[in-house]
Amino acid sequence: MKIVIDAICADSTAKPKGFGWRDFRDLIVRARIQLGGPIVLVWDNVRLHLTAGMKAFIDSNAEWLTVFQLPTYAPDTRRKVSGRWSSGT
Repeated sequence: MKIVIDAICADSTAKPKGFGWRDFRDLIVRARIQLGGPIVLVWDNVRLHLTAGMKAFIDSNAEWLTVFQLPTYAPDTRRKVSGRWSSGT
């Protein structure tokens, strides 16, 4: 994945810092080209992942791009994970 990121960030002095949705789109496209197959993403609810442009990109590339959006709040999962962390196991 480093090669993909380096290709996008090659001229970092000429671009503003941070990733926009178009940068994520380009990263996904380059990863697909480099890996040569379908891409599956599991995303949290960062605003950038939920923009109209990103949603349109995902919808238009559904034949090779699958995105699983994590829930914003999952109390049942949290209790199971929190219990494991607090018990030290």
